[in-house]
Amino acid sequence: MIKTVLVPSYGLSTDQIVLDVALSLARAFEAHLSVLHVHLDEGDLILSISAYDPSGGVGSSGVIERMIRDADTREVAAKQAFDTFCARESVLVTGTPMRGGVSAEWVREVGQEHHWLAMHGRVADLTVTARGQKDSPLPVHVLEAAFLHTGRPLLLLPSKPSVPLTGTVAIAWKDTPEAARAIAAAMPFLERADRIVVLCVDEGGERDRSGERLVRALSWHNREVILEQLAQGTERPVEVLLNAARGLNATLLVMGGYGHSRLREFVFGGFTQRVLDAADLPVLMAH
Repeated sequence: MIKTVLVPSYGLSTDQIVLDVALSLARAFEAHLSVLHVHLDEGDLILSISAYDPSGGVGSSGVIERMIRDADTREVAAKQAFDTFCARESVLVTGTPMRGGVSAEWVREVGQEHHWLAMHGRVADLTVTARGQKDSPLPVHVLEAAFLHTGRPLLLLPSKPSVPLTGTVAIAWKDTPEAARAIAAAMPFLERADRIVVLCVDEGGERDRSGERLVRALSWHNREVILEQLAQGTERPVEVLLNAARGLNATLLVMGGYGHSRLREFVFGGFTQRVLDAADLPVLMAH
């Protein structure tokens, strides 16, 4: 059950999209929203720039002052968006648990975003964030923190308004522990879905019947579940999968994180990175 949702707030236009989706989840599960904003630490910034610019040229050029002003501006925008959102939607602002209903709180930290995102994400049931704007994507190290260093599921949203997440839920199934953990994390969504479609891409070799076992297991949670075996053809598996999800008008894609052995490639390389780059629907991931 989802009772606490971490919502990173960056002072960007995509914050409103994330707040709207998080609110729909909070209303469905009577959950609490923890809206986190991390302000730039001036001391850390000076030390970091000094390490790469011992001559002091960057500091004397006013770069540090501009970065601090930008951080101040983003914090003001983020807080105003939070206050306006709570007032408009009649969301109770409190950090104290209550019986039923929706609540939210503003959490401000100072330092590095990825550090505080990991710290707060570990104690939340779910983290919800957007991948950022096209010309200003969310930094990879921030996504890494939300996905790899929390041990909790991540709901990553496209940079456009999202439809309700309980229509057609597609599962990118591969017989791996990562995919199994993603399905466990997505169970609150799967139980409420209009239908579930398990997508298995045939990559050649012996026929994999794990998808059939998954459908039987999920039918105990939702009777509207089917399996689609997808032929790979000349396309890469990730393209086959995304095309199938679009054809289904899926409102949510559930998947594990896959990749190679190096840290960044493991989390955001190969299959997973392509989904994050090309998916135009919300993606619920677990590692």
